[in-house]
This record gives sequence, C-alpha cells and structure tokens, in this order.
Amino acid sequence: MHRNHGTLLMRAIWFILGIFLCLGWGQPAKAASAPPVTVLLEGEPLEMSVPPVIVDNRTLIGVRFIGEAVGGTVEWDPVSRRVTVVSPGGTVVLTIGDPVALVNGQPVTMEVPAQLVADRTMVPLRFIAEALGCTVEWDQATRTVNILLKPAKITGLTYETAGGGARVRLTLSAPLRSVQPRQEGTSVFLDLYPAEVAGVSSEYPIYDGLTRAVRLISSGRTTTLQAELWDVPSHRYTLSPDGRELILEFDPMVRSVGFHQEVRSPQVVIATTGEVAYSVREESSPRRLVVDIEGAPPGPGVVSPLQVNHPAVSRITTVPYGSGTRVTVELQRETAYHVVSTPVGLEIHLLPTIVGVRTEPYVERTRLILESSLPVDASVVASGRQLLIEIPQGRSGLSADVVTLNDDLIRQVTLRPSGPESLLVTVDLAYYAGHTVISQNGQQQVVVDLARSPLYGKRIWIDAGHGKIPGGADDPGAIGTTYGTREKVVNLEVALALQRLLEEAGAIVYMTRTGDEGVDFRERPALVNAVDPPVDLFISIHHNSASNPSVRGVETYYWITNPQSKKVAQYVHDAVVEALGFPDRGVRQYDFWVIKETLAPSILVELGFLSNPDEEYVIAEPGQSVRTYPERAARGIFQGITNYYWQEIR
Repeated sequence: MHRNHGTLLMRAIWFILGIFLCLGWGQPAKAASAPPVTVLLEGEPLEMSVPPVIVDNRTLIGVRFIGEAVGGTVEWDPVSRRVTVVSPGGTVVLTIGDPVALVNGQPVTMEVPAQLVADRTMVPLRFIAEALGCTVEWDQATRTVNILLKPAKITGLTYETAGGGARVRLTLSAPLRSVQPRQEGTSVFLDLYPAEVAGVSSEYPIYDGLTRAVRLISSGRTTTLQAELWDVPSHRYTLSPDGRELILEFDPMVRSVGFHQEVRSPQVVIATTGEVAYSVREESSPRRLVVDIEGAPPGPGVVSPLQVNHPAVSRITTVPYGSGTRVTVELQRETAYHVVSTPVGLEIHLLPTIVGVRTEPYVERTRLILESSLPVDASVVASGRQLLIEIPQGRSGLSADVVTLNDDLIRQVTLRPSGPESLLVTVDLAYYAGHTVISQNGQQQVVVDLARSPLYGKRIWIDAGHGKIPGGADDPGAIGTTYGTREKVVNLEVALALQRLLEEAGAIVYMTRTGDEGVDFRERPALVNAVDPPVDLFISIHHNSASNPSVRGVETYYWITNPQSKKVAQYVHDAVVEALGFPDRGVRQYDFWVIKETLAPSILVELGFLSNPDEEYVIAEPGQSVRTYPERAARGIFQGITNYYWQEIR
C-alpha cells in the first residue's frame, strides 16, 4: 500500500511539471542561458551591484543605479512601495507592481511594471532612461545598452575682470559628464560634454588687456568654450558643487615692457592683462625708478634687460618679485615723471624738465633760452608785456619758481604748472616789440628771440583831436553824414589803443586827454613844450570831412618847425595806408597850430573821411558787437613810429 502511494505521488509530480512546461515556465531558464546584457553610460560601464534582468523580453535595471548616474536623487517609500526619481531631465514616480508610472506628473503605462529583485527596485531600462531625458542605444550583436545623457544647456555666459585677471563664467542647466582643457597658440579651450548652447550668444568680442574674444563652438554633443587671448597666463577651471556653474579663471600677468619715444613725452609702457595695483619709488644712487606690480608675474613675452638709446633712459630690467613683477628704469639724468594707470597696464611718462633759464644779447634783440632735460614741445604767444610759453607735459626742475635775470628787457621768468599736464613759463618784459621762436619742437631747448624796441624810453605825446573844453563849449569835430559818427569819439578810441601799444613797447606816453574833457587846442603846444626832459615825438589824431561825399583817403600833415617832422609823417602815413586800405592822399605840409607851435617832431594824421559813406562805415562798424577799427588804425600809426626809429634813429 505504501508502495502504491509513492508511485501515485511521483506520477502526480511529473504531471504538474509537464503542465508548467506547457505554460512556459521554462522560459526564464532559457533567458538565463542567453548572453548577459551590458549597460553603458556614455560609453563607460555603469557600475551596478545587481545586474540587469530580462522580464518579458524587457531589460530591467536597478532604478537607483541609473537615477543617480544621470545626476538625480532616488527616494523609496516602503509603506506605499513607491520610488521617486528627481533628475535634471525629469521626475518619475513608480509603484511596485503597478504598470502606470507618473512622468513629470503625467501617467504613462509601462509594458512591465516595477518589481523587487534582491531587495532592489528594478524598472524597464529604456522607459526609465528616456523618462529621465536620456537617449538609449541598443546593439543587438553585443547585447549592449548605451545610455546617452541629456546635454546640459549653457544658459548664461559672463566675462568679469578684477585685479588684472579675468573670469569666464558659464551657467549650466545640469552637470557635465566631462571637461577637457587644452591650449593651442594663444587660445585656451574647454571641451564640455555633453553640452549645447541655449539662449546665449556664441561670440563675445572683448578686446581688453587679456582677451580678444570668447566663443562657444558646438560640434555634435560637445560644446567648446574658447578664450582667444593676447598671451596665455596661468589659468584654471572650477565647477560649483552642484555642477551647474563653470568658471575659467585667468591670473594677472605682465605681458610686455617697452619704451616709446615717438610720442609727445617718452614713455615706459608696461602692458598687463588688466588694471593692476602698483607702487613706484625713486632711487638716487644709481638714479632709477623702481616699479613693483602686485600679483602679476612677468610673462614669456617680456624682454629683459631692454637697452634704450635715449637721453633720459639707459636700460630697463624686468624680474619676478614675490608674486608679481619688478620693473627698474635706469635713468641717464634726473627726470620728472608721471604714472598713468590704464585698463591695460601702466604708462610712465617721462616729462621734459626745465633745468636752466638764461639770456644772450644780440644786435637789436635778446635771446631767451630755456634748457630742458628732454626733447620738448612749446607754444609761444605774446600777451601785453608778457611772453607766455606753454610746455605740454613739462615740469620745472629749478630751485625757485621765479628767476630774475640781469637784462633790461626781460625782468623775470616765472615757472608754474598750468593744469595737471603742462608747464606755463611767464616772461615779464619791460616792453614788447615782437618775438621769433628760433627752436623747433622736439629739441632740448626752447629758444625765443625778443625784439629790442627802438621805442624803449621814448617820450611820445598823443593828442586826441577835439573834445570838450573845460569851462567852455563842446568841440565834437566832424560828424559823419551817414551814421552820425562823432570825430572826437573815434579820435580818442584810436589814441587809447595807440597808448597801450606804445607803452607795451617801452615808450613813455603823455596824453592830451583820456576822456571826453580835453584842452583847448591853442594851449596844447605849450603843455608839450613844457615837458622835461623834452618830448621826442608829438602825434595829433584826427578824422576828416569834406563837402563832397566822394572825397576819401588818408592825409598826413607836418610843419617845418622841426626838420624830422616830414620823415616821421612819411613813415606813419605809409603804415596807416597799408593798415586801413584807404586811398593815399599823400603827405602834406600845413601850419596847423598844434604842429606848428610844438618844438618836437610833430605830425597830424587825418585817418579817413567821415563825410564819405564807405569810409564812415569802416570807421563806425555799425551793427558790430566788437569793433576792430580803432586797433587797426592804432597799429598802423604804431608801426610807422617804429619804422621811423629803426631807420632814422639808430
């Protein structure tokens, strides 16, 4: 009986196994005998403690392995048997045994639900990879799955400078798989993988002391960051802890040190990768400038020592100093300097320094010489009894600002700064009769010849015709027929302008009147003759009138009281005709009271006709805010007087 029972039991077991085989329970055994599936992430084996399994012809993989591999986080809820994966490419929620998953909040049905294998949550590989934003490649021949990560998006690029260095900062939507640095020539490259440009420009021209341009160059799943530089200093890149920010950082560097002498002031130019901190000091033994640049070492393009053939500089040496650079400028002589900091380095301007002031006498002139330490530019203008010499970039190397010279023309020379960038040399004169600049710009001297005035010390009486008589009637002289010009007024305007010119030239000037009130013409010769020492020259200024309005021109009168009067009249007449452009009516002899009774050489000049509309228009200058006629007429008389003394009294 027991034997029959055992026989029946064995038959039942074989019957059940047959049913199982018919139902396909033997398939896992067949799958297990198949070659294993290899899982790669970006071509590299994905490390997993539990190998993938095949269920219903679907490869299942541990969700934690792939979730963390793509930069996500994985959370397991044992109560609900639910796993949540949050990654840069998306969010997926799966429940063990449930074929419906939530992908970014939306339900999606899987062909094989998530399940537990060896205490690991296993999910369909293709489903979870694509749900997390990846791409899946399958190689049937090698049974290999290659998971390609979703490229990180480059969403921001900024360029920053500080302390002579620079940073290129990239903002990323997700961590990168790899960063490969390389250098070609003067460009630095970072190959970013996988990455793509999104919403930012691919070209950033910079053009500062370090960088020419920054570019993003895409090729397939790789984006290359290129920094095109002038020279390549030490540099590095760093990633933020979350991998979403990349910084390419360049250290400060001294790119070159040179000497430029073709500019207005010679310069030592220290080119750096940006604005740098520095200190400078002078040393006297030997004479030199020492410039220390902080935190910027010399680059490979620096030449040292640099021999210089210049009156100010003999040699420049550049050496590393601490973490920075020391530049030593060896000087030929004591020289003023000015340091200018720029966004691309330092400029040491060597300034022309006035080291001496002297005069040399010549026939009919005095030569003024300013000695400079360097080639110098200068502009020279006259202003009254002063000569103004402006020297761009100039400085004074004299012990005193005021120099007194033993010269009867030049009283003193004052040297003072004129703004931050020039030196003003003011030459105070006993008189001014003209100057000529002898030197040329770019020489180490400023040489100016000052004309010695033949009028210096001459006593000259200027008589403005007509005017109000004290205690008597007004004497307006002629009155213009077109514009109502009053002769006494324009006579005085010309007389005052002539007074200024004569006094600037060193003459001693007497005036019949300086305002409207004057002296009766019959009394004027006696006043002139009473001057002691005697007056050297008497000039009476008038404007003419005639009944015929077409009459016009300049007339000059003399009388035979003094034999020099005719010569003076001719010189003055010729110069006035040239200055005014009026017709020449000649030099005439006539016994006007003021010239007949005056003992000194005396003339009376009639400058133009107020009765002629054209000449009155020139004299009156109607509608003009600034009148030029009195100055032009006075300069004509002044030039005539000067010519007379140069030619006749030497």
